[in-house]
Amino acid sequence: MSVTQTNVNQPSVKQPTVVASRTTSAVTRAVRTIVLGAVVAMIGLIITIVSYHSASQNPNGGTYLVAFGPVIFGALAVFRGTKSLVSALRANRK
Repeated sequence: MSVTQTNVNQPSVKQPTVVASRTTSAVTRAVRTIVLGAVVAMIGLIITIVSYHSASQNPNGGTYLVAFGPVIFGALAVFRGTKSLVSALRANRK
């Protein structure tokens, strides 16, 4: 009969905890990127819609701002966040 010693202070299996923590962190970052991108894109759309509405109400016509920068940046952030989220969830399955 043999007796093996284990260290009571350390868990015997560390790897799944570390992988789960990294996956949770990656998912959190991806969701944050998606939400931030959606908010920025919506702000760009709101700026465009409000300025167009203001210009269309002017009897002499008017100029309006098409805020395509925030819309493109936001759409790219949503795409990048979605790609990261899919990657993190796939890594979690393995």
